[in-house]
Amino acid sequence: RKLKRLNLGGNLLTSVPTSALSSLDVLKKLEMQENKISSITEGNFA
Repeated sequence: RKLKRLNLGGNLLTSVPTSALSSLDVLKKLEMQENKISSITEGNFA
């Protein structure tokens, strides 16, 4: 089974490493509300 939904909401994250989500090929829904991320680098979700 492959991950289709990921909820990272409410974790007070400040950044997303460039490679953190790159292997989630079939991810359909990413929830990231209530975090402290101020910018997203190009390629974070490639």
